[in-house]
Amino acid sequence: PPTTPSTAPPTTPPTSPPGTTAQIGQRGKRFQPDVLVIQTGTAVDFPNFDTVRHHVYSFSPIKTFELKLYAATPAAPVVFDKPGNAVLGCNIHDAMTAHVRVVDTPYFALTDAQGKAVLDVPAGSHLMKVWHRGLPVDTEPEARPLTVTATGARVAVKAEAP
Repeated sequence: PPTTPSTAPPTTPPTSPPGTTAQIGQRGKRFQPDVLVIQTGTAVDFPNFDTVRHHVYSFSPIKTFELKLYAATPAAPVVFDKPGNAVLGCNIHDAMTAHVRVVDTPYFALTDAQGKAVLDVPAGSHLMKVWHRGLPVDTEPEARPLTVTATGARVAVKAEAP
C-alpha cells in the first residue's frame, strides 16, 4: 500500500504553479490511480473511460464536490485548494474508492511497489510526514525531523501500515 513522504522547508511555495493538473480516471469500474498525491492548488480531471456512467463525489472536509452521472470527461477539473486527505467514491458503484492526498510542499513522492520513494530536497532541516490511506481521514501524519547535508543524504524510513 502506498505511503507518501513529504517535507516542506519554510521557503518553499505552498501551492502548485498555475496550470498544474493531474488525473484520476475510471476504468473497469475502478479509480486509476486509487491514490493520488498533489500539491495544494492542483486541478484534477476525472475522465471516464468506462462504457457506464459514474457519479464521482467527495464529502471530505478539504474538498466537497459531486460530478453527477457522466460519461467521457467533465467540462471543468476539480481544484484541490486545501491540504489534507480527500476520500472519493462513486455513487453508482460503491466498491469504487480513491484518495487524493493534498500537500503544502513541492517535495513529495508516492512509493513504488516495493514501498520506496525518492525525494530531491534542498540541504537543510525539514519535517518529513508519511501518510497512508489506511489512516483515519482526520488523522494528520506524524512529522519526523530530517536533516539533509549539502551533498545530499539517503534516509530510510520504516512506516508500519495501520
